[in-house]
Amino acid sequence: MKAIKQFVIQRLLGDSQILSLLGGRNVFAAQRDMIPETFPAIVVFDVGGKHRSIPHDARDALLQVSIMTTTSMFDADTIYERVTSILNTPIDSTARFLLDSTSNQAYWIREDSVRDLADPTRNLYHKALTFRAWGRTTK
Repeated sequence: MKAIKQFVIQRLLGDSQILSLLGGRNVFAAQRDMIPETFPAIVVFDVGGKHRSIPHDARDALLQVSIMTTTSMFDADTIYERVTSILNTPIDSTARFLLDSTSNQAYWIREDSVRDLADPTRNLYHKALTFRAWGRTTK
C-alpha cells in the first residue's frame, strides 16, 4: 500500500494545475503532516487493503483522497475535478512496477461516490473520494 500511496501523491504533485489550485505542494500522506495547517490541501489516507493468496499474490489498497479548503465548496469542487482527471487516466508501467515489481496487471477504480463534508465551526470544506487499486502477479 505504501508504494500505491506514494505513486498517487507523486502523480498529484507532478501536475502543475493541482499545484496552482493548491497554491503550492500541499499534498500530504496524513493529516498530521499538515502542521501547521495549510489550506487548500489534499490528504491521501489508507482506509484498507488486503493481500490475497487466491488469485496468486493478489494485492489491493483502498485510498481516500480528501480535498480540504477554507474558501468555499466550489473551490473544493474545482480541485476535485482536476484530481479525478489525473487519477482517471490509465495506470502506466511505472505504476504497475510500484504496485508489485513482478505484476503485469494493475488497475484502479473509484470505489464509491464522492462525499461533501463540512465543519461550519471552522469554515472547513471537505470533499472525500475513495479509490481501490489492485494487481496480481502472473507467475
